[in-house]
Amino acid sequence: MLKSIHLVETSEVLKERQRDKVRITLSKYGGSQTPIHFHNGFVDLIKSSHFPPLNADSGPHPLRCPMVLAHEFLDALPIHAFQLQPPIVHVSSPSWRELLVTNTSTLTTPKFELIPARTETLASRSLPMSDLRYSKRQFEPGTRIEISAASIQLIHSLTSFLVKGTRTFPTPSASVPSTPKGSGSALIIDYGPIDGIPSQSLRGISEHKFTDPFTDPGKQDLTCDVDFGLIKDTALSIPGATVSGPTPQGDWLLGMGLAFRADRMIKTAGLTEEKKDSVRRDLARLAGKGEGEMGAVYNVVTITSREAATL
Repeated sequence: MLKSIHLVETSEVLKERQRDKVRITLSKYGGSQTPIHFHNGFVDLIKSSHFPPLNADSGPHPLRCPMVLAHEFLDALPIHAFQLQPPIVHVSSPSWRELLVTNTSTLTTPKFELIPARTETLASRSLPMSDLRYSKRQFEPGTRIEISAASIQLIHSLTSFLVKGTRTFPTPSASVPSTPKGSGSALIIDYGPIDGIPSQSLRGISEHKFTDPFTDPGKQDLTCDVDFGLIKDTALSIPGATVSGPTPQGDWLLGMGLAFRADRMIKTAGLTEEKKDSVRRDLARLAGKGEGEMGAVYNVVTITSREAATL
C-alpha cells in the first residue's frame, strides 16, 4: 500500500498538471487520499520533513520500502566532455583535454562550438580517472567521451539512501555503512548505449526534433545519452547494493508481461477493431526494436538493497 508519493519538479505549471493526473490514477485504485508531495530537487526529497527522522540505531529503513522511479531524468543532467589529445613529444603519453564551449562567431554569424582546452582542467585531471572504462590505452587520439559528474553524485547518494536511509547529499564515501539494513529500490529508464561510453551525444530538442545545442540558448531542452555502465559501477560501489541490467526496454516490458496484457485487452475488453489496432501499435512502439520504435532505444536499470532483493 502506498503511504505517500513524492515527485521532483520545479515548474509550478507542471506540478499542477502532474498532481491532477496522479490523483485521477490513484482514485481508480482506491488511493484517492494518498498524499502527494513535490520537491524542487533530490536534496529536498531526501531531507523532506515528511519522512520519519533517522535513528542512530540499526533499525529498518525509515521509509520502510521506498521506491524511486527516474524516467528520462539522468539524460537532463550536466556532463563534461573530453577529447584524447596525442602525445606532445614522442616519449609522452596521450592526455585528456576538457571540451569547453567556445565563441567562434563571425561578424555576421553567431556560433559556439566545443573546443579542447589548451591545458588540463580540474575535470580532465579527475573524471577520466574515476573508472577503468576511461583508460586512455583503449582509445585512439581524437576520441571524445562524455562523463556526468552530476550522475555519479546522484546515483551514489541515491543508492546510499536506498540501502541505509542516508540523507546527506552528496554522500561522502567514508559515511557509507558497512552493515546495510535498507530495503529500498530504484527503477531507472532512459536512453543511451547499453554498452560503451557516450560520445558527442549532447543535443538540443525543440518541437520534438533534435537541434544544435548551442542554437537559441535557453529556448530549447538539452539532453545527452546516459552512461549505463557508469550507473552500474557507481551503484555497486555502495556496500549492500544490487544492480540488475541494463536491459533494453522492449525486453524488460515483454518480460514484465506487456504482450500478455495487450493480448488480454484485445480479446476480453470489448474493444472496437480500431481500438485493438491502436493497442497493437502501442505495443510495437513501446517494445519493438524497429525504426521509430522505443524497445531498443531506451534501457532499464534497477538498483536495490540486498535485503529488498530477497523480499
